Amino acid sequence: MKTIYFSLLVILFASCSNRHAEFTEKIQAMEKELFSSSTSIPDPAKAKEIIQLYIEFANTFPQDTLAPDYLFKAAEVSASIGEANSAIDLLDKVILNYQKSNKNEMALFYKAFIYETQLSDYFNAGKTYDQFISAFPNSDLLDDALAAKENLGKTPEELIRQFEENIANDTVMFPS
Repeated sequence: MKTIYFSLLVILFASCSNRHAEFTEKIQAMEKELFSSSTSIPDPAKAKEIIQLYIEFANTFPQDTLAPDYLFKAAEVSASIGEANSAIDLLDKVILNYQKSNKNEMALFYKAFIYETQLSDYFNAGKTYDQFISAFPNSDLLDDALAAKENLGKTPEELIRQFEENIANDTVMFPS
C-alpha cells in the first residue's frame, strides 16, 4: 500500500514539474515574441494572451517565487494596452498576497502612478502614495512618491510656473 501512495506522489510531483516547465517555456517564448517588436505598444491580442498566461501561472503555482513577478508583469502589460483598472487589480494581488516579495514595494508605487497618470484619480493616487510613504520610508522611490504627491493634479504649466518661482526665490548659493 505504501508503494502505491509513493508512486502516486512521484507521478503527481512529476506532472506538476512538467507543467511548471511548460508554463515558463511558453511564457518566455511569448515574451520574446511580444517584446522583440520595434514598436513600443504591444499587439493587444498577444498582450492579453500573455497576461492570461502570467495569471494562470500565478494561480497554478501561487507559492512559486515567480508568481508575484508574473503578476507584476501582467499589470505592466495591462497598463501598456490601456487597461488601467485591470493593472490595479493585478497589483493589488501582489500587494495583498505577496507582502514579503521584492515586487511589493514597486507594486504599491506603480499602483499610485497608474491612478495618477492613467486614471487621473488624484484622490486614490494620493491615498496610495501615502500608503507607500508610510510602508517604505527607506525606499529609493521615496523622493519620487513625495514629489508626485505634492504635485498631484497640477498641469504642466503650473509645474513650470512653480519651478520658475522656486528658482527665483532660491537663496542657496551653489559652489563654483
